[in-house]
Amino acid sequence: SGQGFSPQVQSRLQHVIDSFQNNTTVPFIGGMSVAIKVDGLALWQGASGFAARNIDAQNNLLPGGTPFTTQTLSPIYSVTKTFTAALVLQLASQGVFKLSDVVSKYIPLAAINPALTSEVTIRQLLAHESGYSNYTDEFNLQVAVAAQPTHVWTPFEMLTFVHQIANPGAERRYSSTNYIMLGAIIEAATGGKVEDFYRKRFFIPLGLNSMYLAVREDKPEHRLQASPHDNISPFNPVFQQTGQPLFPNIFTNVSRFPFTAIASLAFTGGGIVSDAKDLADWSSALFSG
Repeated sequence: SGQGFSPQVQSRLQHVIDSFQNNTTVPFIGGMSVAIKVDGLALWQGASGFAARNIDAQNNLLPGGTPFTTQTLSPIYSVTKTFTAALVLQLASQGVFKLSDVVSKYIPLAAINPALTSEVTIRQLLAHESGYSNYTDEFNLQVAVAAQPTHVWTPFEMLTFVHQIANPGAERRYSSTNYIMLGAIIEAATGGKVEDFYRKRFFIPLGLNSMYLAVREDKPEHRLQASPHDNISPFNPVFQQTGQPLFPNIFTNVSRFPFTAIASLAFTGGGIVSDAKDLADWSSALFSG
C-alpha cells in the first residue's frame, strides 16, 4: 500500500536473516548486514551475527562477540566493478577514450608481460573477454602476498603474474584482472586518481558517506569495519619463513594478517568498502538511470 514496511514485516525480515545466521548446518563465520530499498517508498535495515565472532589473542584485533550492526563496514569486493564499469562508460561518452581502444594505447603491456596480448580492447575488458587469467588464481602471487602482506601493489606489478589463457574475444570468462586494468587505463588516460572520480561522480552526489576505496583512502571516522574471516593456514609455511603469526586450521578471525596487499590488489576490481544501506542506494541509482 506504499506505507513502508509494517512492524510485522520488519519482524519477519529480521527472522529470515537470523535464521540464516544461526543455521548450525551451514554456519556463517561472521555476520551480515542487510538493506532493502523500495525506491521512494520504503527502506529496511537489519543485521545479525558478529563483526568478530571468535576470541583469538594472536589473530584477532576486535574483541570476540563484537556485534555486526547496520553501521558496520565491510568490503563490497567485486561489486566495485559496477562503479568501475559506470565510470568507464561515462569517460567513453565524454571522449576520453573509445571502447574500441586497445590496452597497449595506455599500458605498456609488451614491456610488463610480453606473454599477454596487447590488442585486447576496453570493451573486451568490460565484458571479461580478454583471455587474461584471474590474478586471484595465480598461486605465485598468493605466496608473494602471504610473504609481504603490507606491500602496496600496483596494477603493473600484478600483471607480471598473469597468463593469457584464451584468445581475446574467444570466450567470456570472469577475471578480476580485467577491471584492475580498466582502473590503470582510467588513470593513464585522465592523469587523475580513480578514487577521486568515484568520490566526485558517485559517492558525494549520491550521499554514499560510508564508502571509500581501501588503501587509497582512509576509513570514515567512528565507523567499525568487520574483521575478515578465512582459513589461511595453508600459508603457514610462508608465515613461518617470514616470522609472521601462524593461523589455526579453521575459519577464524584473521585481522592480525594485514590486508594492505590484498586490498591494494583489489583496486578497481574489488577495493570499495561500504555499509549495506549505501550499497542499496548505489544499486537504486545505477539501475534507475
